[in-house]
Amino acid sequence: DIIGGIVEIGTCGENIHYVLYENGKLLLHGTGETYDYEIGRLPFWENENIRSLVVSDGITKIGNSLFERCKSMASARFPTSLTEIGERAFFMYDQGGLTALNLPATVTTIGEKAFACEALTSVTLPKTLTTLGTYLFMNSHTLTSARVECEEIPSFCFVGTPLQNLTLSYNVKKIGSHMINYTPLHELVYEGSLADWATVTKGGNWDNNSGQGDPHGVDKVICLDGYMEYDRENRVWTEVRD
Repeated sequence: DIIGGIVEIGTCGENIHYVLYENGKLLLHGTGETYDYEIGRLPFWENENIRSLVVSDGITKIGNSLFERCKSMASARFPTSLTEIGERAFFMYDQGGLTALNLPATVTTIGEKAFACEALTSVTLPKTLTTLGTYLFMNSHTLTSARVECEEIPSFCFVGTPLQNLTLSYNVKKIGSHMINYTPLHELVYEGSLADWATVTKGGNWDNNSGQGDPHGVDKVICLDGYMEYDRENRVWTEVRD
């Protein structure tokens, strides 16, 4: 599916080379980890000609800030050799173009702000993820639906998104602080019992209910055998069994 000539070639890792084609496809091929980069010093900095990304098998890590501000990149394909995505790897600062995120089960680590400000509409965090950075999807202005299957949700994970649907699997054991600050989310689904939900560790203002004034934040958590309801007047959660 590569059409046209080569626009640019180069290296972005000790054993990793890249080729940018006229049709906007960027191909990374080689083995091992890409380099980590600082803001503004990466080879693809603010390159609006990159429209799609293919990372070939053999590459194990996408380094820090590698594709930062490549706002025209609409799709990315990752190999099963990939285990880590670095900090700010796809951070857009302003709204980006990545519309879908399909993570292979081999990925265990994603750094902070890795997919912030992207054009994602829905995301799934698979259970194989073990280490996640904060502000993961911050200010992704089209993100309305999310499913979390890994054990821990990082702090500020969905802050500033228009999140409307959130499902947490039974695997979730810890919810980071300020997980959904500045979102319109009022209800979430937990795929476990009320007793299971009580054992989940919850960070400060995890439910976005610490502010004063007009009602906001989550007010209902639906479980298998009932639901938790937030009493805004007394600012406490109460259990309701079916």
